[in-house]
Amino acid sequence: MNPEINPNMDKIIKKAFESSGYMKPRQDFLHEVMTKIEKQATVSHSVTTSSPIISTKGWGIISTILLTLIFLVFRTEKENKPSLFSLDFNADFSTQYFSIFMSQVFVFGIVIMTIFFLVQIWFTIKKVNKMYEVT
Repeated sequence: MNPEINPNMDKIIKKAFESSGYMKPRQDFLHEVMTKIEKQATVSHSVTTSSPIISTKGWGIISTILLTLIFLVFRTEKENKPSLFSLDFNADFSTQYFSIFMSQVFVFGIVIMTIFFLVQIWFTIKKVNKMYEVT
């Protein structure tokens, strides 16, 4: 305490505690508390079931969208025949209003980063499921 406010505060508090006396708990206090805890544990004990945040159908839709985007990026036309397995990684998006050209290094980096990101999500989901596994 700050002695400037009331220099006798410590003495007053000490005298108040001494005059109030000490209270002791009842003999069966511990037993009563433990029985109440046991009752609460048995009443509110329920098994928590978990479900995945993204379902199998959702992962299928995400995979389909990603594969479609990858197909559109790597598609090149040779002799008017689209080819999925071409070695030309340059991406050229052209419309009437704008044109975007992405170099081979940039497109390859984006694809590798996406693959690493998806692998990281997979490992994270696996770790979280193992951590919160209900036995």
